[in-house]
Amino acid sequence: KGEVSRALPLYDNALQIGKKLNDLTMQANCIGNQGLAQYQLGDFQLAKKLTQEALEIRRNLGDHAGEAVSLNILALIDCSHGQYRQAILQFEQAAGICERLGDKSNYALSLNNLANMQAILGEYDRAQKRTQEALQTALLLNYPLIEISATRTLGVISLRMGNFAAAKESLQAALKKSREVSLGGENAETLTELAEMRFQRKEFNEAREYATLALSEARKATELTEEIKASAFVHAVEALTEDFIDGIKSLREILVNAEKFGDPRIIIHVQRLLGQALTAHGQDGSDTSEGIKILNEAKSRSRELQIAYEEKWIGNILAKSSGEKQ
Repeated sequence: KGEVSRALPLYDNALQIGKKLNDLTMQANCIGNQGLAQYQLGDFQLAKKLTQEALEIRRNLGDHAGEAVSLNILALIDCSHGQYRQAILQFEQAAGICERLGDKSNYALSLNNLANMQAILGEYDRAQKRTQEALQTALLLNYPLIEISATRTLGVISLRMGNFAAAKESLQAALKKSREVSLGGENAETLTELAEMRFQRKEFNEAREYATLALSEARKATELTEEIKASAFVHAVEALTEDFIDGIKSLREILVNAEKFGDPRIIIHVQRLLGQALTAHGQDGSDTSEGIKILNEAKSRSRELQIAYEEKWIGNILAKSSGEKQ
């Protein structure tokens, strides 16, 4: 965050120069960079305003490459608001522009982003097809960032479909590649998904190991999303296996931070872990009742936003807590 914050005055200075020179391309680039920075800082409302402004200038200039960049960023912002269908439309537009321009690297990037949205909604066949195309393009271009991201996406899809063997294979491959090229942020995301896989299998010690590594990588790369998710895993395992009171206390604090951050996927993630810990190891009936209430709220929000995997996982936890079979 510090580096991003320090960049903002530089973007503003460059924007003022662009205005004095009446250089609209320069202005659009500066405003677009400001929008991306605000997205990274978590101010999604300002990020969207700035990115839309940059998009309008680029469209008026006929700058199609810049238009695709703005559409990708707008889609990421909409995703952070839980507007996944809208994000899909924008990623599709960006992919179409990149394909027409022959921009294979950004085409692959847009395809992988699109696949991630489809995987949120449970459209796994479509997501796999898009991801495979993105991966093959990345391999042909020798583009490690997209190779890692697409490989991880395949692992995430397999995990959400319940295919743990395939998930492990893809996620380990993504982790190996990201370590080879020293991409810390990519490490954090992959390690968090490996923690999820182990947690789903109730391999809590292994889940904590991966989450602890993810937390360290996220902090070094200033990846707040992964920091929140990884912290939640660490303290969920604490509550489930060691110190219930301290683990629950920490999870409540993490939930407050997730709510401030505002991304519904992150909020629901923390709610699921908190609710599961309360229902599985609650010290009395009030803990269990609170856990069920939190889980029902998270499940209802997941259904409303069409976050298919969370709705399924939370449903399984609720079924187990009530003695039913999902």
